[in-house]
Amino acid sequence: MFRPRNNDDSSVLGSHNLASAQTSFFQTIHRTLHQIHSFVKNRYDKGGRILTKQTKDVVVLASRHT
Repeated sequence: MFRPRNNDDSSVLGSHNLASAQTSFFQTIHRTLHQIHSFVKNRYDKGGRILTKQTKDVVVLASRHT
């Protein structure tokens, strides 16, 4: 059931926790993309390149839908 938000401390704390979780999520995505870029630079590891391409697609998709 829908309840209107009131402006007490609990709603402010909840929004702060959400912002913190979003920041953490985007930092994780950025770190993962950096790791993927490092793997892709190794041209001789064909298995690694295939794996990182698939991983990069998933990470990019996740970042577009948040």
